[in-house]
Amino acid sequence: MNFTFYLTEASLDQLDTLSSAVENLQEPLQCSDKQMFEILLVLEELCANVMTHGKGKNLEVLINKDWDVLTITLVDDGVPFDMTRQPRPDTCQALAKRRPGGLGCHLVNHYTDSIEYKRQNGKNVLVIRKTID
Repeated sequence: MNFTFYLTEASLDQLDTLSSAVENLQEPLQCSDKQMFEILLVLEELCANVMTHGKGKNLEVLINKDWDVLTITLVDDGVPFDMTRQPRPDTCQALAKRRPGGLGCHLVNHYTDSIEYKRQNGKNVLVIRKTID
């Protein structure tokens, strides 16, 4: 089962539309409310980062479910950014002593099983996988 969403001239205003469309896939994807919450959180974080920090204007979101593995691939034309190489924030340290940023990457890592990144044809390609049982 495959679903594809395109955001051209991507803006934060489009996140609600994307989230609603993905949320409507809960039944076909056969995921729980908790799993759908996690999927939406991850997608919103990743897309917002592309639009805000990566300056990406075109974003493609591909969602594939094969048996119990959900694969989400994001392809964007923003500046190169490999989230798999970002330092993990020390969530045990007091907020006042932490470096700003990195919590979005932390959430994505926490709610997914694997993350792969590559730069291909001038685009960022991020593949995340999550087991849906």
